[in-house]
Amino acid sequence: MVIEQQIDTCAAFVVVMSPASNSSVWVDREIDQAELNGKQIFPLLLGGRRFFRLANLQFEDVTDGRMPTAGFTTRLRGGQNTAPPAPAAAPVDAKTLTRQHNDAVRMFERGDYAEAADLLHHVVADRARVLGADHPKTLNSRHNLAYSIGQSGDRAEAVRLFRAVVADRTRVLGADHSDTLDSRHYLAYNVSEGGDRAEATRLYRALVADRTRVLGADHFDTLTSRHNLAHNIGWGGDRAEAVRLFRAVVADRTRVLGADHSNTLNSRHNLAHNIGEGGDRAEAARLFRAVVADRTRVLGADHPDTLTSRHNLAHNIGKGGDRAEAARLFRALVADRIRVQGAAHPSTEVSREYLKYYDA
Repeated sequence: MVIEQQIDTCAAFVVVMSPASNSSVWVDREIDQAELNGKQIFPLLLGGRRFFRLANLQFEDVTDGRMPTAGFTTRLRGGQNTAPPAPAAAPVDAKTLTRQHNDAVRMFERGDYAEAADLLHHVVADRARVLGADHPKTLNSRHNLAYSIGQSGDRAEAVRLFRAVVADRTRVLGADHSDTLDSRHYLAYNVSEGGDRAEATRLYRALVADRTRVLGADHFDTLTSRHNLAHNIGWGGDRAEAVRLFRAVVADRTRVLGADHSNTLNSRHNLAHNIGEGGDRAEAARLFRAVVADRTRVLGADHPDTLTSRHNLAHNIGKGGDRAEAARLFRALVADRIRVQGAAHPSTEVSREYLKYYDA
């Protein structure tokens, strides 16, 4: 990233303070990067109030169109400002690390997984020095680092990191701690996404048993692991068992979360999918019609989940023998996916291939 490279190689970092820059996530990230690299920071106050996080530094007031004084220029040329940040090798304070950790969490919540992983590498190292390797906050940053790496696409590395986090959280917090169970869930998830459905099924079976015992059968996290267990069993080839498990999960999610909850709708979608793959295309099409109607009502016609259920509905109708109706549905779906997701989106390409198949 160009901005990151410029900060890493600059001789000094000048921050223009204003109400707009004070509320900017990007400015906050850039200051984080400068601090991580031990850069001398020179704040200029263009408007509003000086940043609280830069209160230890001498700033230059350039409000009302004033130019920086000669003293500021001298300090800038000399590369020294009041109370400069510690060099990168020295540990930063715990509050700064908390802020950086939270910045990384906001990054991966927005989908910026690679950037989040880059920042969390630094936070993990510094939290280990400041707080200790076994501190719960250090373990939390390690968990989030593994998660970000997995979401970036490196499932093998995520699995390696999560195995270590699970072992250390088990040792430090205990096997039944909610954080330990959470890391076990994401270990199984990344194993599954990496393609080892049998190992993921084994991990999820043990996790479901432990979450049921510790949290209860109706706990949100237990229901999530039960859903994922059924999903992996289905992908492993046992469609009948997957259907049995999904029927139970749908019933319990409907009772606990409500019929319109996105997780309930997701389990209904997966129940229909496994019924179809098990051979009952007519029943699958019936269930998918209902899921499409409810996802359209709850999430909207253009939501990615609604579009996915429409794809599956058309496919099951086609596999059930009505190729003309399947082609009609896929034609409408492709048009909507191009409009909503773009012509080059992977999901658009998949639906286009199915249209070609049924329209042949």
